Amino acid sequence: MKILKIVISFLFVMLVNVQFAGAQNKKTVYIFGLGDSMRDSIVYTTAVQRIDMANVQKRTDFLLDRADYSQQLKDYFSQRLNDRTRVCVLYVCKSEKAAYKKLYKVRSNYLDEGAIVKQIETSDFAFVPIEGVIDNSEE
Repeated sequence: MKILKIVISFLFVMLVNVQFAGAQNKKTVYIFGLGDSMRDSIVYTTAVQRIDMANVQKRTDFLLDRADYSQQLKDYFSQRLNDRTRVCVLYVCKSEKAAYKKLYKVRSNYLDEGAIVKQIETSDFAFVPIEGVIDNSEE
């Protein structure tokens, strides 16, 4: 009886792993980041960057490792600009055209509010693709 329980438990674990293995896709996405601070009138934006083979949730097209990309930008501000208080926002789009349109809209909104918008060059900062993220949500 004990062996039967072990076998059933093992089969259940294997079934769950197989189910979650198909819950994510690898897609190309276009992302850009923004760094804003309550203490500073300067807002930094990155260039639109293409991420191939990004881990995207199958059902909702949500970028699974969004927090890791945002952390990369936060680390850039901490190390390069010595600014640990900057809030980092990540924008993800399915197409390059949509990403540039969103970047233009975000920049113009900040400019309308009187902020100074500076672009971080790709030579200074580029997102590093994240690999190996597992989607643990239910399908």
